[in-house]
Amino acid sequence: MILLIIFVLLIYRRISLDGTLLEAISLGQTAKMQFTNVLLRYAGTYIKKPITFRTRPFLFRDSNIIFKRRTSENALVELCLKSTLRHSANIKFYLQVIVVYALFLSIFPPIWKWTMWGVAIILLTAVVKLYWLESINSPYVTLFRLKSETKLAAASRSLFILALPGEAILALFVVLQTQQWLYALIILPIGFWLGKFVAKQFAMFS
Repeated sequence: MILLIIFVLLIYRRISLDGTLLEAISLGQTAKMQFTNVLLRYAGTYIKKPITFRTRPFLFRDSNIIFKRRTSENALVELCLKSTLRHSANIKFYLQVIVVYALFLSIFPPIWKWTMWGVAIILLTAVVKLYWLESINSPYVTLFRLKSETKLAAASRSLFILALPGEAILALFVVLQTQQWLYALIILPIGFWLGKFVAKQFAMFS
């Protein structure tokens, strides 16, 4: 009975706050749509970004080429990088994942921080795979007949490159917290190799 009264009082307090109930409903619906968007991307469904006017790309504002050697693989990697980094929403989500995981790392003792940093490599690769799926399933790319080995190599490189900055930031965070500089010299090369391996494994299922 007491729990019921407390529950009713909490609901009343929530409703009595001007605008907060509608804002909570709106945030809840937005979260559901974002989760649905993630599932659709992993299912290979192209999600068309809303067209916004009077906005400039966040990065790569010019159409300059990234790789001097023009191959199908390089073209796909460049397309993925540019289509991802030109949207500020992608950058914001990427940074949010890093910040949340950094807070998560802070609760572990030093030895476990490096272990959980290895887990972060898998997490970040899974996150950036959403951007790869979006770019490779866009209507423009589907117009071309691409070899499976070309897409596999491009996916592996794209995932590795996109996940690398986040991995480096989290590694620096762990080093600053643990002050284990010599230990970092051993772990970081292993993490670099693990990042390539994980990217290749995720690419095989894209």
